[in-house]
Amino acid sequence: MQRSPVESGISGDDVEEHKLQKLQQEDHHQQQQQQVGQKDQEEDQVSKQLLELTNFEDLMEVVGTRGRWNFFIFFLCSFAGFASSFTILSYQFLGATPDHWCHIQPLVEANWTQQQVLSLAIPY
Repeated sequence: MQRSPVESGISGDDVEEHKLQKLQQEDHHQQQQQQVGQKDQEEDQVSKQLLELTNFEDLMEVVGTRGRWNFFIFFLCSFAGFASSFTILSYQFLGATPDHWCHIQPLVEANWTQQQVLSLAIPY
């Protein structure tokens, strides 16, 4: 047997407020379920896109080309190239034997031969 709101000590305004709160909770719950459903649909679409990828360019279209990770990898690779360029270019400057040599006046005045001056000026 159900008691009336007056018999149970609850006013009519309290009952209406309780009903309103319950409706708001149900609406909120429905909205959350819709959001979850939308996220599931979006994830399904992304999964389908990933399965359809056939080459690297298609992958880059999906993940993007200007993200933080892309810049990090670019600068990491660039740093390695910058650091190794000194080693690679050193052969151009250190490995060649020039066709000329320094004129060392004190050695010429000391009557050193041209071969003796060259052996001192161009070390091997």
